[in-house]
Amino acid sequence: MARGSFSLRRLTEYLDEGREAFGRPLSLGTTNEADLAGHYPYNPERFRVFVNGERQLLQYGSVAEYEDVVDGHRLKPQSAGDVVTMETAEMYRYVVQYVVEWSAALQLSQQLQAGEALIFGYGDADLANSADDFPGPAADGWFWHWHSGLDANEVRLAEYRNGTTVDETVVELEKDVTVWKRLAGETNWYNVGNTRFVETYTGTYDDVESSQRNDTVARTSVDDGKGPQTANKQVQLSIKAEAGAGSLEAELGSVGVRTLGDVGAITREKTYSFTASVSATGTWVPIAALRIDPDRDIVNVQVKNTDVTEFGGDGDVTVMPMAVDPQNALTDGGSQPTDWSAPVELNPTNSVVETSASVDQIPDATGTVSTSAADPGGYQLGFGSRYSSGTGSKTTVSSGSATRKREISSRDVCVFLANASVAGDVTVEVITEQDW
Repeated sequence: MARGSFSLRRLTEYLDEGREAFGRPLSLGTTNEADLAGHYPYNPERFRVFVNGERQLLQYGSVAEYEDVVDGHRLKPQSAGDVVTMETAEMYRYVVQYVVEWSAALQLSQQLQAGEALIFGYGDADLANSADDFPGPAADGWFWHWHSGLDANEVRLAEYRNGTTVDETVVELEKDVTVWKRLAGETNWYNVGNTRFVETYTGTYDDVESSQRNDTVARTSVDDGKGPQTANKQVQLSIKAEAGAGSLEAELGSVGVRTLGDVGAITREKTYSFTASVSATGTWVPIAALRIDPDRDIVNVQVKNTDVTEFGGDGDVTVMPMAVDPQNALTDGGSQPTDWSAPVELNPTNSVVETSASVDQIPDATGTVSTSAADPGGYQLGFGSRYSSGTGSKTTVSSGSATRKREISSRDVCVFLANASVAGDVTVEVITEQDW
């Protein structure tokens, strides 16, 4: 290519990168949705790891398929046919009329062999349910896809709608996937507009040492139909091994999601209350549970406040909502609850919250499930308290709560735990925010 043509292309790309898909200058601001630096260790509040579709509760113990390294996360299939997936715990909210940029640094340890695949993207590639080295029957989203049928420096870029490829293209990258680099996608008006795929790398170019390039490698779109079904997505990396099992590894570094625009979430407060009996004292016991309706898990929900409004005991009580995996939120008989229903204060037509009064067992910090825990497992979504001091007419009561706005993952159960100094009935007011 002539130098003049090359320079013109670079100028065009520079001007293009300065505006998002709807023509707004990026100088008007962006909104940070996720900045998960690779140097932070695994945290169940930030990431989830799956082996062959089964969630691995790494906070309670290690598995051979995952290794936490100083600046990233290694996915290590151990047997032929194994699929190891790492994804963000949160599904990030898409804002209509704006562009969402999703990105990550990653690297493959060796070239793929027959039947093996690496898929990075925004959505769910459903590789664990695939019969081959392509996304599975429920795949939905935008993906960078590598398989053994491609040349070493090629990648397949694809959009999927409910398991069906709706657009795809194969392109050459400047550096193949065994070289550490950043990959990104910019998605707008998710089932109408296009997605721009960007490769970021460094080197000596145009006689400039340590030059950083952000190359637009391709765009995908569905010109006469619809793209992916939804745009509230997670960032996901999946690897499938065959003959390379035991040596084939994928490493995920920093992950970022931002909206290209200065935006704020439009949410609605939805409040309900419950009363439960606390019989055990001096330990944490489950008194109620909350989840997102599984049929409407696209809606983002945050626990905003947990207020202890009344306590029948003459003493202190604290209440703490904790996010735990559904397999560890069990009834007294050891099964998952079946009494999930909308609280009476909230109408299912504009609220996705469901509650249960039959969760009687929770995990402790080691993952052991029991009816009480001195050191509960899971992670905290809020905190409320009601303290009593003095006696008789000189008794004083104080309550404490704080606005936290912690998101409830649609794949978790929020269990309310109580720790009281005396037995009694406790009434709790729960304020949620829902973007629907």
